[in-house]
Amino acid sequence: MTIPIQLAIQGGGAKITHLIAALHAVQDLEREGLLRVTRIAGTSAGAIAGALYAAGVDMQRACDTFAFRRAELLRAFSPTSASLRAVWKLVTRQPFWDSRPLRRVLASLLASCATLGDLRIPLVIVAADLTNLQPRVYDDPGEPLISSLMDSAGIPFFFRTALPPAHGDHRVLVDGGVCENVPSDKLAYNAEDGEVPASRSVRRGMARRSPAISTSRRRSSKRPSTPRCCARSSPSA
Repeated sequence: MTIPIQLAIQGGGAKITHLIAALHAVQDLEREGLLRVTRIAGTSAGAIAGALYAAGVDMQRACDTFAFRRAELLRAFSPTSASLRAVWKLVTRQPFWDSRPLRRVLASLLASCATLGDLRIPLVIVAADLTNLQPRVYDDPGEPLISSLMDSAGIPFFFRTALPPAHGDHRVLVDGGVCENVPSDKLAYNAEDGEVPASRSVRRGMARRSPAISTSRRRSSKRPSTPRCCARSSPSA
């Protein structure tokens, strides 16, 4: 029997390889017909990993791509004269890191998906709107995929800063982990969309296939008072 499930994937840039590894295990189970992922919600690195899965990208290929282009990603911030460079960027309101290498990697992996509507699995992406002090949720099929992911992964100061007033856009969108690191409330709590894997100290079932995921069965269609669903990486950053 194929079990429908939903995934809420936490943020944490240093954990993205662990998140991809966990999703690799889920992908294997889905290919074997044991699981069917119906909906994904993600924040920051979790949104990136979730988008790759929702697009049908092979998780091994995603892992290999990040490993192969690691040097390119690390060159986004040169260590040469790092202290003086950091002070200058703070004064001129520039982010410490160049986000273009990450955008290029995502563009290569998600070349066939320009918008959220192009994904094979519905995806909800969460960023933080510091101007209005609330989450910025991307769930409309017409939303541009990569731009939404970059907003969700816009770590303050490192990838994203407040723009000068002359820019004309006073809204500051940064990493979704600022307001909602595990966007579990963006999932649909009903029997049709399936179970929600939850992070638990006791691992069983499909968790044996991946140390990063364990399961908690919820038969009721009522929304719980305290959502507890995530695809979490057990190693700490």
